[in-house]
Amino acid sequence: VYIVALLMILLPIYNKKYWKKTWLVFIIPIILFKLVDGPIRNTLNIPNGSSVEMYSIPAQQMARIYKYEDNLSEEYKTKIEKYISADNIEQIYDPLLSDPIKAKLNENAINNEKIEFLKFIIELAIKYPATTFESFTCTTYRFFYLDNEIARGIGKYKEQSRYVVDNLLPAEMNVNSNKNSIKIIESIDELIYKNDMPIVSVMYASGVYISIFIICIGYLIYSKKYKYSLAFMPVLLVLLTQM
Repeated sequence: VYIVALLMILLPIYNKKYWKKTWLVFIIPIILFKLVDGPIRNTLNIPNGSSVEMYSIPAQQMARIYKYEDNLSEEYKTKIEKYISADNIEQIYDPLLSDPIKAKLNENAINNEKIEFLKFIIELAIKYPATTFESFTCTTYRFFYLDNEIARGIGKYKEQSRYVVDNLLPAEMNVNSNKNSIKIIESIDELIYKNDMPIVSVMYASGVYISIFIICIGYLIYSKKYKYSLAFMPVLLVLLTQM
């Protein structure tokens, strides 16, 4: 919603003739989002999700710097330990998966001093640019990786997913009523995600589409049609703020 609001301000600059129609296109989804996220969600008693889900990138940055920077000062270590409540940061840090570190984030400490937290993250990025870049690429690689087997992680999470289906979903949903159908679906998933179907599997790799986006933006810049590159900004901005 913040990305949409930002583009709502920028787009009329390049399209002054149709600024009213442009604003209408952006205002409608913002209003709908606020209705669903506000009155509708409150009426249905749906609680807020954890805000730590927003902090994958800085969480991984702090953990990687903590683990790999030998000259990290005690002051920096203390600050990182303030935001990551774990005695074994080095052991639980997974370069390709942010969940272990996010699970240990001190949500209250971050939310109570968001400006200070942001300043600290920027300070770490300036002081340790290489490690910060490594952390970012490791965390977001699945958006650029053309092979989707590792990106999907189906092998790692298949057992957990099976456990959810068998034990946690309500019986009235009858998810297990047709075991053969479930096996067929799992077989198709494996064919797609394990790249046993070259053309179809590639279509499920997000890296393919991001590469197309980058090529298109590069072409627009090369042909000096800069304003049309704004069409790709929503997706790119979402990518930069995900995981």
